[in-house]
Amino acid sequence: MTTDFLVSDRFPRRPLSASIALARRLVGAWRGEADVKTVISQLGYRSVSGAAKTALAAMQQYGLIEKPHGQDKVTVTEALIQLDTDGAEAEKIRVCRDLAMRPPLFQVMRREGLNFEDEPLLLRWLLLRQLSRAAAQSAARIYRDNAKFVQLGKPDSEGFQLPLSAQINPGNDLVLSPESLVPPTEEQEFKFALITCDARLVFTKPGVQPVDLDRLREYLDLLEKSWRARKITAPNPQAVG
Repeated sequence: MTTDFLVSDRFPRRPLSASIALARRLVGAWRGEADVKTVISQLGYRSVSGAAKTALAAMQQYGLIEKPHGQDKVTVTEALIQLDTDGAEAEKIRVCRDLAMRPPLFQVMRREGLNFEDEPLLLRWLLLRQLSRAAAQSAARIYRDNAKFVQLGKPDSEGFQLPLSAQINPGNDLVLSPESLVPPTEEQEFKFALITCDARLVFTKPGVQPVDLDRLREYLDLLEKSWRARKITAPNPQAVG
């Protein structure tokens, strides 16, 4: 039984920067194509879970990997290899900008000239396309994240090089590589450079096991769902009283 990763509403559920950081784990891991279980293991997942499918679907929609329809085989693309190797910064910028708007829904949004900084406008436009409110909010957030990551609409010379290098060639590979999941020998803190803020992860004792990491992923999923639910249902302070 094969597994197809593209989703019907035609937009990825992860931003481009996070997808590139994850997909880089696949470069050089094998030659040619690999089966899905091998790919998932290389990415740090233990099974073909919902989170793994979401990550692979995003990579496929951005054009970082290829998966022929009906086959459980995955290959990395030339675009991903180009981003992972030494080369002209201007060319990497061009590739990232192409990938950021590659998903079909984002192509339409780009052609419509929607201001990615105008969240109410994005939501209204997406809701008119019959997306659910949750899907519209997710699509707007990821479109906005992608546009900020590639600094859409700005000349190549206006400060794009540093964020690109920080995402594709992170200074601390422990944060973004499978080796970062090796159990620490003592209390150890890992720092993550996110999009709008930074995050810290502290292991309080040695002996962290894969099952602990699986539980951590579950908590992160729950945290995202809880945060979005609170944001949607939070009362308007001006309406109180």
